[in-house]
Amino acid sequence: MGNIRLFLLEENSNEQPGDVLSKIFYNLHTSFAKPALSVIKPPFTYTGNIEVWGEFRISINCYTTTKTELAAILHSQ
Repeated sequence: MGNIRLFLLEENSNEQPGDVLSKIFYNLHTSFAKPALSVIKPPFTYTGNIEVWGEFRISINCYTTTKTELAAILHSQ
């Protein structure tokens, strides 16, 4: 896995800019050297050297521009 990206979709699947979000925290498995990754501007892509073996769950915390924390998104990788 070389990068992680979060994007917003409309009901008709058109991609929208993430300008309603201020920051995203990607929470990887605790076995990673750096399990918490933060990105503070759209398109909220983390590009780094992440070596993956097997499957694990990623928790994604999103914050709006009004500093509201939304419900965490869980994704199995």
